[in-house]
Amino acid sequence: FTMPSPLSSPVGSTRQEQPSFKPEEEKMPSMAELVEQVAQMRKQNEQVEKRLLKNESEVQSFRSAS
Repeated sequence: FTMPSPLSSPVGSTRQEQPSFKPEEEKMPSMAELVEQVAQMRKQNEQVEKRLLKNESEVQSFRSAS
């Protein structure tokens, strides 16, 4: 066998990572922070969509004018 079996390799890697992963878990963002991030992303998306719609309407008015 030159390739490690797919079952044994992930188990070994996760077992090694666990001690270093546990302290990081405490630093993970809280639900409130995640909710705020999502809200900010939604706001940005809305702004982008509005800009696209504005561009579209401008293009359409330009086409109808010509």
